[in-house]
Amino acid sequence: MKDTPTTAAAPFDPWYETFSKSKQYKELLEEPVAYFCAEYALFDHSPLYAGGLGILAGDYVNEMIDQKFPSVCVGLFYHHEHTYGKTSPNEVATPEQLGLELVRTESEEPHIITVPIAGRDVRVQAWRWRQGTVTLFLLDTRIPENDIEDQSITDNLYVENRDMRLKQEMVLGIGGMRFLKALGIHPSVYHLNEGHSAFLAFELIRHEMKHRQVDFNMACQYARQHIVFTNHTLDGAGHELFVLPTIKFMAQDFARELGINIEQLIALGVMGDSDLFSMTTLALNLSCKVNAVSALHGKKAAELWKNYNVEEVTNGIYVNRWDVLKERDHQQSKKAMIDLVKEKTGIAFDENVLTFGWARRFVPYKQPLAILGDVKRFMDIALSEGKKIQLIFSGPLNEAYVGENDFMRQLTELIKGELKGLVVFLPNYDIALSRMLVSGCDVWLNTPIVGTEACGTSGMKACLNGTLLLSTNDGWVAETDLKEIGWVIDDKNITENLLDVIEKEIVPLYYSDKYAWGKRMDLGRQLITSQFSTARALKQYIETLYLPTLLNKKHLT
Repeated sequence: MKDTPTTAAAPFDPWYETFSKSKQYKELLEEPVAYFCAEYALFDHSPLYAGGLGILAGDYVNEMIDQKFPSVCVGLFYHHEHTYGKTSPNEVATPEQLGLELVRTESEEPHIITVPIAGRDVRVQAWRWRQGTVTLFLLDTRIPENDIEDQSITDNLYVENRDMRLKQEMVLGIGGMRFLKALGIHPSVYHLNEGHSAFLAFELIRHEMKHRQVDFNMACQYARQHIVFTNHTLDGAGHELFVLPTIKFMAQDFARELGINIEQLIALGVMGDSDLFSMTTLALNLSCKVNAVSALHGKKAAELWKNYNVEEVTNGIYVNRWDVLKERDHQQSKKAMIDLVKEKTGIAFDENVLTFGWARRFVPYKQPLAILGDVKRFMDIALSEGKKIQLIFSGPLNEAYVGENDFMRQLTELIKGELKGLVVFLPNYDIALSRMLVSGCDVWLNTPIVGTEACGTSGMKACLNGTLLLSTNDGWVAETDLKEIGWVIDDKNITENLLDVIEKEIVPLYYSDKYAWGKRMDLGRQLITSQFSTARALKQYIETLYLPTLLNKKHLT
């Protein structure tokens, strides 16, 4: 009765050893890649991340450390925990408790740079974290000399106040670029992980104007040869839009420093004929390389952004972080998860019952309640004698979003009523809970409308840990054949399709053929370690984005 895969973790790739001896690697040691992101999930309980983007960045940074890839990473240090989805926020760790050190000058004073924002010079310091060839700088405006309002710029990740959000992104992009320059760090490539940091292009333009003694338009051309941009979503809500009057007010001093009209500066990010400034548009206009994070995402992005060449680097996961099977077998993980369900909800799930999991943001395109679209039929399947199923939901929820409240209200009513004892929701979703769910569930549900999910790495983590995938053909799933691993369904009539496959294929296989189930677990694990790790993704970024950009820089020197 085999129920745990035995395949080894990610194989050693000799490519990195060869690359470390190359001329390009030596050049990168002198002028590393600068990786900019608004959030980093590098510590389980910290205010530095909110969700998927931060987890991806954390995985990527860990892989760069393992592979000794020369890089500097830049983000913001948030002093308060992001409350998205938290019913009982964790105590926030101090920078020192996270192993960070304040960057200081030779005279041991805090190293401070300034960013002109809305008529004031905002002072910015930085916390540093070093691991091997990777250094992370987290910028911080909580400095006594700053105006009270400016001190709070780096208090919370993804604040709702749009003016404050714009200030954060100016500090991240312009401030991050200035800080690196002040420390004598001159990156060969600037990698924007999403558009939040795209203002670094403004500062790079300023540098090129001064360094090369060229006008603004020529400096734009020089600057863009150093920048690569990774987009993680085509959903409009993820594209950071600001009204033009606000941008003009916030950035007018910076335009004055450049000696240009503010209209000339903001034209780089105006979205079409609208009166909106888009960080995605700015990033697209000022990058020499743009990539999507799966093949299907790339196809959709190319249709949307017809004037840009969009390449594809499918996301991967950092195997050493998500591989729970190296610690315990699947059934042990399932028991630990079910114990947590009892602790958090009071519901006693059975560890011998087929268990499904769904955990991600409760937004319409992810179709969170698809499996419960026909409650009566779901109950008939769930209560089938000797072949029962049970279902766990989790994910980050924000009280501010009405659409998400609608889904949660529906789910809460069902859990308290008809589906009591069959379905639960686990609150306070974080890295630790995510690891427990992807390793403890038997089947992982992934139900986005096809073409809307950029990649969907939770399914990779599940497969790595022997949890079989039941998914629409979206994101990374469209790049592989799950026939012998999991199940792919059409997103049209999704409720009927889900319940048909569960009733006719998944339930019989789980209860009648443990060997065949275990074989699928093995094949899923092999697929992820061989094709969908961050080791593969980093290698692809180096080959397709970083090295061509490094070559551009040499030609421009």
